[in-house]
Amino acid sequence: MKSLFSSTSIGLLGLSVLIGLVYFSTPCNAQTLTASRLSMIIVPPQGTRWPTLFAANYNGTEAPLSQIIFTWTWSDDRTSDQSCTYRGRTAQSPCRGRVVERVANTAGTWSVTLSANVAGFPMIRRTQTFTVSSSLSTPTVTRREVRSLSSASWTALVQALQRAKALGIYDHFVYLHQVTGVTNVRVGSNRNAAHRGPAFLPWHRVFLRHMERVLQVISGNSGIAIPYWDWTIDQGLAGGPRSSTVWTNALFGPGGVSTNGYAVPSGPFCSTRSSTCAGLWPVVINGPTLDRELGRWASTLPSANSIRSINTTISVYDSGTYDDRANGAQSFRTALEGFSGQFGGAHNLVHVFVGGSMSPLSSPNDPVFFFHHCNIDRIWYLWQRSRGCYSGCYRPLANDPSVTQSTPGSQFVNGQWRIVGHHWNDNMPPWGVSPSRVADSTNSLIGYNYA
Repeated sequence: MKSLFSSTSIGLLGLSVLIGLVYFSTPCNAQTLTASRLSMIIVPPQGTRWPTLFAANYNGTEAPLSQIIFTWTWSDDRTSDQSCTYRGRTAQSPCRGRVVERVANTAGTWSVTLSANVAGFPMIRRTQTFTVSSSLSTPTVTRREVRSLSSASWTALVQALQRAKALGIYDHFVYLHQVTGVTNVRVGSNRNAAHRGPAFLPWHRVFLRHMERVLQVISGNSGIAIPYWDWTIDQGLAGGPRSSTVWTNALFGPGGVSTNGYAVPSGPFCSTRSSTCAGLWPVVINGPTLDRELGRWASTLPSANSIRSINTTISVYDSGTYDDRANGAQSFRTALEGFSGQFGGAHNLVHVFVGGSMSPLSSPNDPVFFFHHCNIDRIWYLWQRSRGCYSGCYRPLANDPSVTQSTPGSQFVNGQWRIVGHHWNDNMPPWGVSPSRVADSTNSLIGYNYA
């Protein structure tokens, strides 16, 4: 099998819900929708140029959600441009889709109108305001190792994830990751907008925090934090990493077996309804089931020693070719992402060990993705703290002479050679957030720390 993440191939906070202005709706037949049943969820952004997420829902039986056309229009600082991000791609005006996101460039209180109808039938509408702050003031949450969570905390997290799944919001994140993985790919390099390059760590930091904010808003619980899975603990188990308690129904659920196509048979994230599975996790992208092939393609996970070596021996964030060929001894990002054999695979090895749904670019299909990447972010967080390395260590800088015509995949932009989307002040697609805005995970803009 070729995995996206192998070394040869890659692999509150106000709960803004339901309230608005009803313009009209008089049911005349089974296809005419009822305005009082139309609702929206708005997840306010972390700050300007961060994404605001908008999700539509219709709680009625007149038509299945798949037949309802949801259209969004905004009155904000970009009124002349009604584009949005839908299924990971920029959708031009009119913006249509059940779950979309949009970036506001400036702070302010804006309004959004959601229209809904079945083709050929009258339209209903709701309008709601939302606020974009320059820096959202939210409680700082502490991310903890998943096994240290109380039963109540784990249950609350699972319920929030399952609600995000039911609302179509979770799959929006799968699309974001999948599409970004084929964005800004240039001849001469395997680098893309979110992997195999300097933005790998800051892009996933934004992605994690974006999901964390969603879970807080839809649950009404500002204390929810994504836990990290410290897989070095499992690598040290006498029975091997497959014997870990994370692979039980009490946490992630087990791996699958070959006779069932490696579909996860039980636990909170199984897909096929049975005597052991509630079927609450249908997989839309590369589905229909959530699959895990634990230990099939790699029998080990990263060791504590290999991660300690990455954190203590590498002082440079990134360098050289700025892609998967960068020398791991001179690129913390390359070593942690897993493209340096001397450090044991790190991030990539975990994807390969889990296998199944964790292998392709749609890997966020498995919630284990978020617990895994939370640990990757924690390792970067610890490296930054140990070196006081927040703004001065990231490479490439805004104008960096180390990026030249010979740098793989570079482009000549505004008189300079650049790796588009990866410099210190570059916007990371599909958002308006740059690495410079998330370099310090302890600042108020980010809103979390690690225990």
